[in-house]
Formats: sequence, structure tokens, C-alpha cells
Amino acid sequence: IDIEDISRDKKLILSLPRIIRKRDKKYLEALKDFLNKYAERIERVLVKNLEEIEFVKEVCENMDLEADHSIYTWNTHSLDFLLKYVKRTTAPLELSIHELKDIKYRDPVIPIYGNVSLMVSANCIAKTGDKCTGDKYGFDYALIDRYKKNEGVFCNCIHCYNEIFNAMPTSLHNKLKDLKAGGFNNFRLDFTLEDESKIKDVLDYYLKGTKEAPFEFTSGHIDRGAI
Repeated sequence: IDIEDISRDKKLILSLPRIIRKRDKKYLEALKDFLNKYAERIERVLVKNLEEIEFVKEVCENMDLEADHSIYTWNTHSLDFLLKYVKRTTAPLELSIHELKDIKYRDPVIPIYGNVSLMVSANCIAKTGDKCTGDKYGFDYALIDRYKKNEGVFCNCIHCYNEIFNAMPTSLHNKLKDLKAGGFNNFRLDFTLEDESKIKDVLDYYLKGTKEAPFEFTSGHIDRGAI
């Protein structure tokens, strides 16, 4: 997608990769140019690790940052430390509603829909199964889980890693009422494996609501929690 083709009245959020390596000099230079050029159009940047926080702040000191769930915030000490550098955090995916209440005072973002990333691996499935072409960027492969469902494998040749996603999306539509009653106000839907039609169905369901979700889902850890 060319950012110039997106209407200027749209709010843009830039999501960075899970891993950026030291050897990614060209990418970092391009990212720096991009941030400088489009800073006014970017509402905030979703960062996935601590190094990305430092990089973005060096380029655009006043840019609003949102820390993804991959950055540790399981206790109030880590949460308070992180909030010195980012505007908002994403709640850990492993916590129940009861456990989430311990960090409610910081009003984190709650991911309520999306295929959860199960693993980030430097062992490339493309290279293992065939050969490294060095030009892949997308879901060209899948692993079959114990339920005979396809777990999407995102091959990122730009940064040389694979990210494996759960075959079934986590959806908390049944818990939205409880989450709102618990004082949570910021929610996020993450799309990865869906095509345009599926995205529309999910958005329509969340916006309009029906008796039964038009997709298979899991509730993740929201009931059982981490402990």
C-alpha cells in the first residue's frame, strides 16, 4: 500500500517488525526517511521491542509510541518503567480479566481479535523445506497442528525470520461487556491471515453484533489466565 494513496483524513499507525537485526542498515535508513517524511500523518508507532523505542525516539522525539504485548509488562514495576518512554502499552495476552485488573490503572490496549503469534524463529521453513530465495515476505507456508489446522507461517526475508501464527484467531467478543465493566476502554483488532472479505465480516460483527460469530475462534487465556 502506498501511503500517498490513503486519504489524509485517515489516522495511520505504523507497526514495526518483531525483530530488526544489526545488519538491516538499509531498512533502518529507509525507516528513518519514512518517519521524517510522514511524521505528521502517523498518529503513533506500534513498537515490538525496546530497541525500536530508542530508534524511533532518536528520529522523531515527539512521536507517540504504543508498546505491543511482546514487550514485558507483567508487573507494575515494568509497566511504570515502560510508560516513561511510550504513551500506551498492550496488555499481555496470557492474563485473565481478573489478572488484567492489576494493570487497569494504566489503561492498556486489549487485543480482542487476531491470530496470535506463537513463535518467532530464525530457523526458516523455506530454507529447511526447499531453499532460501531471500525474497519472501508473506504467508507462503503453513504448519499443520494437532487438530489438522494450518498455522500460518510468515516468512520475513527482509529481516530473516519466520513468525508462526495460531491457526484459529483469539476473539474476545463474548468478554467485551465484562472488559468494559472492568474499566477497560481501549481495544484492538489485529488482522494477519484474513482476506478482504474475512476482514469485513469480522469488522461488521464487532460493529453491529449478531447472536453467533461468523468465524471459528478461541477465547485464549481470558478465562484461565497465567497463574
